[in-house]
Order: sequence, then C-alpha cells, then structure tokens
Amino acid sequence: MRAHGDEIVNVVPPFPSGSIANWKEFATLFKTYTEQNNIKFRVRSSEATERHNSTHDDPIPTDFLWTHKIFRCTHGVLQSSRSKGRRNRKTRYCECNARFTAVVNPTDDGEFIIKIINENHTHSHPTTASQASSYLTTKTLPLDEQDREDVKTLADAPVSSKHITNFLNERIGCKVTPQQTRNLIRNTMGNDSAEERLKTMLHALRQVDDSDVLVLQDQLGLTTAIVMQTKVQKIMFDHWGETLAMDFTHGTNNLGYHLGPDSVNDIKLLQGEESRLEAH
Repeated sequence: MRAHGDEIVNVVPPFPSGSIANWKEFATLFKTYTEQNNIKFRVRSSEATERHNSTHDDPIPTDFLWTHKIFRCTHGVLQSSRSKGRRNRKTRYCECNARFTAVVNPTDDGEFIIKIINENHTHSHPTTASQASSYLTTKTLPLDEQDREDVKTLADAPVSSKHITNFLNERIGCKVTPQQTRNLIRNTMGNDSAEERLKTMLHALRQVDDSDVLVLQDQLGLTTAIVMQTKVQKIMFDHWGETLAMDFTHGTNNLGYHLGPDSVNDIKLLQGEESRLEAH
C-alpha cells in the first residue's frame, strides 16, 4: 500500500479466477474472499433471469436467479443522509473505484457458468481487521444467544452503552463501535414484549439482595400495579424518611433526590457504604 499525499493505493488480491457453477457457489467464494481481505461490497445493479428471458431471444436457464450482479466497494458508494442535522462521525465514502461484475455466460459446449469481468481490485482505503469490524451489523456480529441475553440484562440494569461496548469487545474479541452497540441494544430490546421485559426486570431484581416486590391485585385477581423497592431505596428512606421523593426512572435526572426545599445532588453507594457528597 502506497500513499501519494492523502491518496491511498491499496491493491488486494483479485476475486478467485475460474468458472463458477451457480450463484450458491459464488456466494461461498464471495464470503470467503471479503472476509480474508477485510473488504465489503454492495450490489449496485442486477437483473433477474425471468425478466431477461422475457425481453431477449437468448434465454438463460432459470436455475440462475440473476443474469448478472454488479458489485461496488462500500467505500465507493455515496448514500444520502436518512436524517437531518450534523453528526460528528467519519464518512465511509472515499471515492474507492474497486468493483467487479459477476455475469452468467455460455460456454463453448453449451453450458452456462458465472464469470468475473470488469474487475478493479485496487482500493483507496485501508483493509484492516479494525476497518472490517465497522462493517458488521446487529445480525452479523459474532454473538451467540448467551451474548445477546447478557447485553439485554446489562441494558435493563441499566448499564451505559460505553460499558456494554467494552464488554462486547472483551467477549467477542473484535472492535465494536458505540453505534453498533446502540443498534444492538435497540434491536435486542425491541424484540421483546412488555410482558417479557417485565419478567426480565423481576428476574434481575431477584438477584439483588434485600429487594422487595409488592403485587397489587383487584377483586378479580387482575394485577393492577407492581411496586418494587431495592436495597438502595431502603437506605434512602432510612436516612430521610417517607417524605423523600425519589425518582429512579431510567434516564431522567441522573439519580437526583429532593427532600422538601433542600436537595441532595449526588449520592454514591460503594460496596454497601453510602456517602453524602453534597447537601444544601
């Protein structure tokens, strides 16, 4: 890889040469090729075989779902913004010209194969493992079911996305970006019903010593309310009595407690010991 000013010239190996029997075999070769070289392509154009056969006199066997696919490096495809405003993040687009076309062609003996044509395997960006990890989505992150359950538990705690990112980096051994973590949390939490999330929260509360749950039901036996009190909340009431209005709602006021006209801004509980940092 050579640099001329700000320009990067990164020549990677070409797509494996030789005839390809079908699109399934192509998909296997494509996956191996992109993973080994830490690159990512997007399909920019394709044509279904049925449509081709309806407008051409030289039909292609319908065993091939597409007549061709044009692949462009993801760093050479400019995608319009899906939102408004300005974000402080890098852009993937860097005018990379790497590309190739996979096309179904007839052979001399009347058979059909897939060939690679119009290939440019020179990229204008680094092709490192760290760069490749940024291509991962919530579906392609190397996570098993236990990993996703652990992320759900941490998000319910709640633990910050920064700490969950560090947890994922240590667990799966690849660089996970904060945005990938936030997408994963939304994807994981969004798949659960309210009932499932309540079960998860109650299960997590059972793991905390000295926590109480009060279930309120009406005359028909239907649950109308569930009141929970943790050890931390009990300590607050022990110190300031029932006149203390506490808001433990996620993401509201960062554990701010109000006692009449006075306020306690920051309270930390470290290993079971409480410290009153500032009081007015």
